[in-house]
Amino acid sequence: MSDYREVLQNPRVAFKNPELKNANVKQTPLGLPVLVSGGFALTTCVTTKTNGHSTKWAIRCFHKEVTDLQERYQYISNFLQKQADKFFVNFQYEPEGIQVRGSWYPIVKMAWVEGDALNEYIEDNLNNPTSLRNLAEEVKLISKRLHELNMSHGDLQHGNMLVHSGHPILIDYDGMYVPGMPYKSSNEIGHINFQHPGRTGSFFNERIDRFSTIVLYLSLLSLASNPSLWNKYHTGENLLFSRQDYQDANSSTLFLDLENISKLAPLVNRFKQLCLCSIEDIPTLNEFISNSISLPKASAISSFSIENSTLNSSILIQKPFKVLASTNIQEMVKQEGEKITVIGKVISAKYYVEGRMFFINFGKYRDGFGHYKPFTVIIFAQGIERFAKVKKWDISILEGLQEKYVEITGLLGLYPKNGYLTPQIILEDPYHLKIITGAEARQLLDPHPQKTSKPTPPRTTTQPTSSTSSSLNRVPSKPLPPTAISGSQTTSSSGSPSIPPKPLPPKPVPPAQPQVVEPISSTTRGSTPPPQTTYPVASSSSSSSQTSSKSSTHSSKSSTTSSNDCFIATATFGTPYAPEVNRYRRFRDEYLRKTFLGTAFIRAYYYVAPALAKVIRNNPKLKKIMAILLTKLSKLLPLK
Repeated sequence: MSDYREVLQNPRVAFKNPELKNANVKQTPLGLPVLVSGGFALTTCVTTKTNGHSTKWAIRCFHKEVTDLQERYQYISNFLQKQADKFFVNFQYEPEGIQVRGSWYPIVKMAWVEGDALNEYIEDNLNNPTSLRNLAEEVKLISKRLHELNMSHGDLQHGNMLVHSGHPILIDYDGMYVPGMPYKSSNEIGHINFQHPGRTGSFFNERIDRFSTIVLYLSLLSLASNPSLWNKYHTGENLLFSRQDYQDANSSTLFLDLENISKLAPLVNRFKQLCLCSIEDIPTLNEFISNSISLPKASAISSFSIENSTLNSSILIQKPFKVLASTNIQEMVKQEGEKITVIGKVISAKYYVEGRMFFINFGKYRDGFGHYKPFTVIIFAQGIERFAKVKKWDISILEGLQEKYVEITGLLGLYPKNGYLTPQIILEDPYHLKIITGAEARQLLDPHPQKTSKPTPPRTTTQPTSSTSSSLNRVPSKPLPPTAISGSQTTSSSGSPSIPPKPLPPKPVPPAQPQVVEPISSTTRGSTPPPQTTYPVASSSSSSSQTSSKSSTHSSKSSTTSSNDCFIATATFGTPYAPEVNRYRRFRDEYLRKTFLGTAFIRAYYYVAPALAKVIRNNPKLKKIMAILLTKLSKLLPLK
């Protein structure tokens, strides 16, 4: 994620598409590109100008390797180009779209949709039941059309459905199924709060959206009948239903509340039965509404579903994201670019009037863990306004979070400052912050504590446990090691050769032994650590779990030095990979290093350049002037 964020600061260098080279990338108040997580990809908004006309695009940069990605998108593109349905978005897949560390990686360029996310639209229309019922009818029409086309979106949920002028538009086509696809499995299984518990990657056909459309339709009708259900059951990662409701429907308080809505009771009881059925037996939305098919009786229901519905055990209840303690920096930095849940005690909560930003800190900034600072949450002005609107929280209430335990969910990024990286979540949805007790915090981090008769010594290493799935419970394909990727060709399920996925940009090197700065245990509990994966790295040191503390620290420092060795030029052009920066680097190595005066100049430069680079980086006008001067000067350098 940090690599993408860095190169996106200079579109002229980042993109191969001539139109995108002159684009403006949407930025946060801190001056960094805005990135939104979505399954396999990070999405940013860019604006291009052609003949004085501005156009917005959603650029999706992949941070997980996906088998047959290019082939799948080719099938999807060929199919959608023949359709005129307004709920689809035009897109273009570019195999070599963005350059990171000298290598090209794929992107998807989609038309930007001006609209509200489904959950935001619902929230704004809770007191307008007609709008919610009309939207439910729109979902019904989309379901009918997808059935007619023998296709499925693959991940219908609130985050992949935007509402423009009351009409839903579908985005994010990574897991889409279209007729003619030769693949027998899916790259993802969708958001768990909108999917049947029995869905697996091997269930990949035109029927995978049936359960999701019923969930969407029934949720909208329920909220139109009883808006108070929203505050009671909406978490920010669902509408009303959650995976727990599907897995334990008989004990679900939501089902009990819905059954009390007389005009919805027949649909609710029917849906309750669907949660017990095999996924192969799920009907279309129209069939579900009209009750035109007979559902299997209890005796014919799969034993897997019966076990899930009758065994009231939290072991079976899947969590949508990896859960980590705020002190577990070692594991946290590995999740860069992933949506995770963080549990911890707030050390300080401060509002900065000048920048209209609110910081929630889970450690003291003077503390450090090798190359990393303590975890921080930041809320920008728009987020503060949403807290006031949704939760009625003002600044004083936010400041009152200090010394309280909280549960935070969001996209983890690494914010660079003064040579350190801060694990950070930019919080936009008020539902993604929840105040909890210390006991609840310990329970979330260790939901199944082992009962022992004798005291056990304190754990000093991360203890893997079974159970939670990361990033919306999607199932990414296992990345191939670099030797397999570069040395052989893979074969698709159709038997034809396919283009092997490229290795992804390297992930950060975590600190070897993070310090504990709060009373919660720093071990990772209630989640399964991701498999150890080999990624290409810029430095020569290894980032595996066996690397010593000394080598890990050295790796972080060497990586930083190599990327900042032309401080002023890097600050001016926004990336160490700009052609001009490369020319200055070559001039240093080919000429200056070979003379006594040149070496002395380099030493003096390294002494004063970091401070000058900081001034340039924080002054947009000065940056533009320096860009003009350094560009002209670079052309005069006597390179070999």
